[in-house]
Amino acid sequence: MTTFPDVISILSSVLRNVDQYTGIFVRAGIFRKNVRRTLAREIRDQYHFSTTLTGILMRIAARQDMAEAMHILRVDPVRHLIGLVWLGATDPAHLAFLVDGERRFLRFSKSLPPPDIGCASTMHILWLPFGPQNTRLEVRHGAMPIAVYLGKRSIAETFSIPVATHDFRRSFLRKSLALLGRWLLPGGRFDGSWVLIDKYSAADDNAEHLYRWLKAEHPEQPAFFALSKQSTDWPRLKQEGFKLIDLDSLWFFLAWLRCAWIVSSSVADFAIRPNWRSWYADLVKHQYAYIRHGISKDFMSELNRHHVDLLLTSTRREYDSFVHDPRYAYVYSQRETELTGNARHDALFRKAAAVAVPVIVLIMPTWRKRLAGKRDMGTGLFPYSSKFTSSEFFRNWQAVLSSPALREAVRTAGLELHFSPHIYYRQQVDDFDTKGIAVHRGETSLQDLICNTALLITDYSSLGMEAALLRRSVLYFQFDRDSFWGSDHSYSRGYFDYDRDGFGDVACTPEDLVSKAIAVIRTGCVLEERFRRRADAFFAFSDQRHCERIYAAIQRRSVPEGACA
Repeated sequence: MTTFPDVISILSSVLRNVDQYTGIFVRAGIFRKNVRRTLAREIRDQYHFSTTLTGILMRIAARQDMAEAMHILRVDPVRHLIGLVWLGATDPAHLAFLVDGERRFLRFSKSLPPPDIGCASTMHILWLPFGPQNTRLEVRHGAMPIAVYLGKRSIAETFSIPVATHDFRRSFLRKSLALLGRWLLPGGRFDGSWVLIDKYSAADDNAEHLYRWLKAEHPEQPAFFALSKQSTDWPRLKQEGFKLIDLDSLWFFLAWLRCAWIVSSSVADFAIRPNWRSWYADLVKHQYAYIRHGISKDFMSELNRHHVDLLLTSTRREYDSFVHDPRYAYVYSQRETELTGNARHDALFRKAAAVAVPVIVLIMPTWRKRLAGKRDMGTGLFPYSSKFTSSEFFRNWQAVLSSPALREAVRTAGLELHFSPHIYYRQQVDDFDTKGIAVHRGETSLQDLICNTALLITDYSSLGMEAALLRRSVLYFQFDRDSFWGSDHSYSRGYFDYDRDGFGDVACTPEDLVSKAIAVIRTGCVLEERFRRRADAFFAFSDQRHCERIYAAIQRRSVPEGACA
């Protein structure tokens, strides 16, 4: 007869040997689930791949045999291309692709190192001609067929583009609303149009400048400009004759459904609308062009998660970092990427030519992720932070702003000291002691500021490149250069090294920065020859045809690619 102490002994033995008694269940269930979650989190945090690409990699990690299969990533119904992911050991150049039995050749490809999931050392993203009339895709290595997967399903027979590309998770109400929008607009004033967007609550960036050029040079192209109706830029643009759409209105939803292109200098949710894209994918025909706010110099892996059909760059090194440089795991290839320059640079050169003598010493640091608090994903802005004034960032920049020596040097040279905080922490500007300094909170055009700037003092902002583009003097204040590339910002070190490639000296203490600034001011803020040579070698364009090149790039991506390379 089993006694109570016997029961306790048995239970104790079970608990001491829990792996032996329950290992099969734990490892097959909870443990594996946790491992999958950890792996998915690592892929998301390190590479920021899209949900679709992350799902493909997770399936390959769970089933190594799927590494030797071809996986459908997405379909481009406008350019008649199908995107494939290949992690097999064979070079994709040795594979044969057949569409409806006809040999096809790759139009674009990108190779990058994959996450550590126990398979190949290279991941290939391939783009193959595949039109709406095509229904069968075969891949072969010699005489051996290679399985093609759409999600978890192997495509053994025929399939159509809608099955391969669209997510049908929509409620009846959502679909009805979308169809009602089409019914309300017969013929559709938004059909074939371009919808241009800068920030949620502000304009004065590449989208505004491209819109203005578009209406002057190509009035036949229907175009609309979208931003919040509460923006201080709304009255200005309305008076200028812009066709405005409130980002929070039903009209924007209808325009989003029916337009041909969303052209934006932002990849925030208010512009891309990822939920809408998921819900209404089978009703949407537009493509997304990212006309970047500035010149990329850092590795920004979060760009991988966005649905971008056209990514515009301004310098050859920037272009190569996205397309060719194996050090940076971008998913972008020549299919998406173009070297065109920034739309706002046309006006920048015109305005700068009209400035006889620039008189501003402009202090303009960028933001820090760690100090910004929780971001409003709708507006892209951040709330006020009570911890801001105790930060190293605040103390160092306040030391510069309040420096008597700097203020005296500026006054003696007949210059003006200005402070322009980043839009993400303008709510903190009153924390600074800026007595006697002109402070800008967005009411002044950044272009006008840069054109009138003799010396720009920044840290890591891409606006340092705007100043260098005009051959104005630049200084970098990088007291936190180690932490900045860690937890303080959302970027990692890229191809641009400030000591080797920068357009001005780097300072790491307020005292050193002020000393260097005074030295530059005493030279009349003339750009040193060594920095001028760097600028001459770095920038690809110094003309006023940036908008023209962007327009041409969008037009090229508005038609099918053709059947073969």
